[in-house]
Amino acid sequence: MFYNFTYNIFKVNDLKAFILSKKSGFFKKPISIYNFFVIAKAYGKINLTLEILGKSINGYHEIKSVFQRVSIYDEIELRKSYDKEIKFNINIDSSDTTVHKAIKLFFQISMLNEKVSVFVKKNIPVGSGLGGGSSDAATTLRLLNVLFGSPLIDNDLFEIAKEIGSDVPFFLNGSTAIVEGRGDVVHPVQSLKGIYFLLVFPEFRVSTKRAYEIFDEFGNFSQGLHTKELISFLEKEYSISELNNRLYNDFGVLFRDKDYRFINLFKEIEHITGQKFHLTGSGSVVFSLFERKSIALEISKKLSRAGYKNIIIETF
Repeated sequence: MFYNFTYNIFKVNDLKAFILSKKSGFFKKPISIYNFFVIAKAYGKINLTLEILGKSINGYHEIKSVFQRVSIYDEIELRKSYDKEIKFNINIDSSDTTVHKAIKLFFQISMLNEKVSVFVKKNIPVGSGLGGGSSDAATTLRLLNVLFGSPLIDNDLFEIAKEIGSDVPFFLNGSTAIVEGRGDVVHPVQSLKGIYFLLVFPEFRVSTKRAYEIFDEFGNFSQGLHTKELISFLEKEYSISELNNRLYNDFGVLFRDKDYRFINLFKEIEHITGQKFHLTGSGSVVFSLFERKSIALEISKKLSRAGYKNIIIETF
């Protein structure tokens, strides 16, 4: 069962909706007879653990991870159209995106002969490890199903999500989950509430493909014990500082030792803040946990004064 999906439907003759879409650059042509569009937020994720267990015969890496949905998000606007169109608010080849793949597979499986226009407002940086591309794809699938009257059942959407790429299925399922396989096996667990994350955005990006290549050369496979221990820990009473010290990421361990950029980054921000920071996904964003937003704000100001771009987000 998928989590409750929140979206908004606007008629284009609603002035407020038209202005909203106009500002985003969604309509570049006169309004067609298709007189409404749908909007939803595509939320990001944080990896509380990420363990690489091995490599399958088909070349995929097997993982075991705890994913947590967080409040940073992209925005997806979608409407029926006479022409196919995908636009982003950043410079990106829209034909080589998860959104394009989601649309293509949705119409293949549903056997609908339709066209849509999509506008994606990116707030989640590309190459950050926050799952923006995967979340965009999952949200696009959900919006397409809404727009065309639910021609596909949840299982159909899940199978499409698995074909689009790793991590996409998680974003159909919701808040907190153990994710296994190549990111396509999702086991929802009790949602974490009331935790603040301070994210630091380095000036460099990390290619997931390149990160796994580096891991294949220098990394060591895990046994999944860190994830198992974290799940057991979360079933008891705990403090956020204790939780922050129990997070784990195989890429983080590797990059702290092998990548001078991360070596310097962790050294500097942990010295400035007195906090332990962690990698999410394969990077490049790093984060730390806080129980109170006021404390996170104090640390955020210190990092900003030192020239580090950062934001505060939360679980929900």
